[in-house]
Amino acid sequence: MITLEVQKGKIDTSNGSINIKNLVMKNEFEIDTSNGTVKVGKTNAAGYDLSTSNGHITVEGKNKSDEFEKNTSAENVLSIDTSNGNIYVN
Repeated sequence: MITLEVQKGKIDTSNGSINIKNLVMKNEFEIDTSNGTVKVGKTNAAGYDLSTSNGHITVEGKNKSDEFEKNTSAENVLSIDTSNGNIYVN
């Protein structure tokens, strides 16, 4: 796991899990993978736009459906999309 501090950014992969221990973002940040679980430990995101086709989403220890949106008009929104995998954001 890594700590990542960015102004704005995107991670895009076809196959493979993504693990970020600490994500500090100034603006929007996108994570997109076709096959793989995405885990983000701490983050300062003010909003979320999360989606998975085949998996589940857990935000702050609470199970969500296959899509979760919160405060998507905020300046620093964390967007995560995976086709086959789970999403964990704490």
